[in-house]
Amino acid sequence: MTSRPSIIFNKSHFVGRQFGELDDHYKVGEIIGKGGYGKVYKCVHKETGDERAVKSIEKEQSNDSQNSSIYDEIEYLKSFDHPNILRMYAFFEDDNFYYIVTDICEGGELFDEMYERGPFKESDAAELIHQILSCVNYCHDRNVVHRDLKPENILLEHSDRHDGFLDIKMIDFGLSHTLDREDKVRDTSVVGSTYYIAPEVYDDVYDSKCDLWSVGVIAYMLLSGYPPFDGLDDNEIEEKVLIGEFCFDEPIWNSVPVTAKDFIKDLLTYDPDQRPTAKRALQHAWMQNVRTTVFSSFTRRISAKEGAMSALSNMQKFHAQNKLKQAIYALLVSQQLPKGEKGRIDELFRALDLDCDGKLTKEEVQLGYLLLFEKNLSDFTVNDMFSRVDVDRNGYIEYSEFVMAAMNEKSLLCIERVLWAFDKFDRDGDGMISVEDMNTVLTFVGAVDESLDRIAFKKIVGKINDDLNDFITFDDFLDIMFRTADERPGESFGCHRADIAKEQHTIDASIYQ
Repeated sequence: MTSRPSIIFNKSHFVGRQFGELDDHYKVGEIIGKGGYGKVYKCVHKETGDERAVKSIEKEQSNDSQNSSIYDEIEYLKSFDHPNILRMYAFFEDDNFYYIVTDICEGGELFDEMYERGPFKESDAAELIHQILSCVNYCHDRNVVHRDLKPENILLEHSDRHDGFLDIKMIDFGLSHTLDREDKVRDTSVVGSTYYIAPEVYDDVYDSKCDLWSVGVIAYMLLSGYPPFDGLDDNEIEEKVLIGEFCFDEPIWNSVPVTAKDFIKDLLTYDPDQRPTAKRALQHAWMQNVRTTVFSSFTRRISAKEGAMSALSNMQKFHAQNKLKQAIYALLVSQQLPKGEKGRIDELFRALDLDCDGKLTKEEVQLGYLLLFEKNLSDFTVNDMFSRVDVDRNGYIEYSEFVMAAMNEKSLLCIERVLWAFDKFDRDGDGMISVEDMNTVLTFVGAVDESLDRIAFKKIVGKINDDLNDFITFDDFLDIMFRTADERPGESFGCHRADIAKEQHTIDASIYQ
């Protein structure tokens, strides 16, 4: 067990199956959506009052394929870490239903917005496609093919432009498939929705390029208000897709820039070998123009705010090398960040993510801050920042790591959240976190696959030099969460206070109500 201190905690450990039943944590309200998958309800988290959505899917006891796809979708949502992919909080199941709790998107489906609005302004369409393509690029970089991209599976986070910005969330990974870099999907069942299915899917062997075809269809529909391949029924639509011919003959296309039409032609290239990858499509002139426009708009707006520079300052000060503090940060970021608190940080992350792959390199951080703020970060500054923020040591700052580090620590670690986090680890409610409590939580969330021993527990909580107690009190917990490197240089975070008595430190249960 001496290897346990190498454990790295991230938000995926605290997303997924939760202790208890759905009703223990959420008050379920009105239906806000329904389809072949089931129903979506508005719900409120009982402990925080945060409004969320819960998708309820009825179990088919004899359908192993459906059950498997639900669990696959859960695993995808747990592992994905991108500002434009719907954020999952929890997963529950009972004898009759699966329940997936996610963010709630006030703007509804992109499909409904397209129906009500008709053709989009070229700038709005380009902005939406850029976000969709960024998600696709992120998924493909992780060898995941969505296979069901359509406007119904893209949600608008807000009902109108929010701070001048259209913000989407990609959803529904139930049909997604993982494949090796050079592999192909081999599936005799045609999956997806007829309007958006790539022609090669009907041949039963295809790769991730099928998603690019779907993005091309969506781009065509956003700009024109009608699909490139249409018919009276699915058979007619399929026939036209298999022919693969489309045109820009209607008058609506006269006002659409040549670059936009050229982009659509590229994505609707019939031969998938000649069709661009998501990464290459993002380099198309139409997409590059979006980045330039959005970047300039962001720069103008952010210059009037103090938020972006304070985010940089927060990242430079961030420190969570103590393993328990890593776990608590991951818990808070996965469960306790209201949308309003991270909206500014999301926008900054997207601006810095120059290649739209959902992670930041040192070069992107340096170049981004030079372009945005005319601030030249030295190699030493960037390396120091990465040593603090890149918790999993993979060489990149991923989205949740960025959010953790860029948040104002006082805001993130307000006393209500700290009390809530302590309660989550104090499983028996006795006012302290014991080895048994830690084992219960970390094995349940999958952070460890076997019980911690006494030494590993002490290393995780930063008490390796303390031979007195196999638990941490609430005072210990506060010391771990609030002590900074400047206050105690050279020492591990979380060293216990000298004046804490050996006796159990209890907390009045009323603070958790």
